[in-house]
Amino acid sequence: MSPVREYAAGLEKRRPNTRYTDILLADTLGEYHQLHEYIGRDYVVLHFWESWHRGEYDILPQLRTLYNKYHTTKGLQIVSLATDGMDNGQRWKERVKDEQLPWPQLTTKAAGVYGINSWPETLVIDKNGTIIASPQTVDELSETLRKIAE
Repeated sequence: MSPVREYAAGLEKRRPNTRYTDILLADTLGEYHQLHEYIGRDYVVLHFWESWHRGEYDILPQLRTLYNKYHTTKGLQIVSLATDGMDNGQRWKERVKDEQLPWPQLTTKAAGVYGINSWPETLVIDKNGTIIASPQTVDELSETLRKIAE
């Protein structure tokens, strides 16, 4: 499949009102998981990132704020998926350790399934496994979560 068609197909898979697509994930210990393990109990924010992102592209501090605001009161779960963790495992593991984030830190080579080719990217999935938003900024993500919390 051409890269353009693959990207377009990925964009279709993250369109709101679309059921999520399961992907293979690995944790920092090298244990494998499936995305479906994290779907179904609460709203889930999938956060695609690369461990080398710092500065203006690093939304981890804002995600921590949103998590603290909505995790306990609304059951929000965040699942961070480092798309470079399998290639740069040591750097990814060090960054995860440095950040000490309270939500699952996983890695995947399957970001293309969702048409991810820039970072960070987020998807919001409801309790039924339906993608309800694909926010392009932290402000859009914050607004989506605010609406869910109402």
